[in-house]
Amino acid sequence: MTNIKSLKELGLNGKEAAIFMILLENGPANLKVIAEQLEIAETETKNILQVMADKEYITPIKNNNNYQFYANHTLLGMHF
Repeated sequence: MTNIKSLKELGLNGKEAAIFMILLENGPANLKVIAEQLEIAETETKNILQVMADKEYITPIKNNNNYQFYANHTLLGMHF
């Protein structure tokens, strides 16, 4: 079972792990939904998402002028 502690052991920081868990539990989400669930500003969330995308922890996919973010399961050695 994946949890925040195991994600931190893989190198994600606390907020990255929380975002990854949101995406695992709820499926793809956009910036606004993620920021609301974390209860942090969209600008901070956007910066974290960019870092996560750069590290290939998540994949952003543009959909009608809006990005949906997907957890990259296989990169972290998780198979669902």
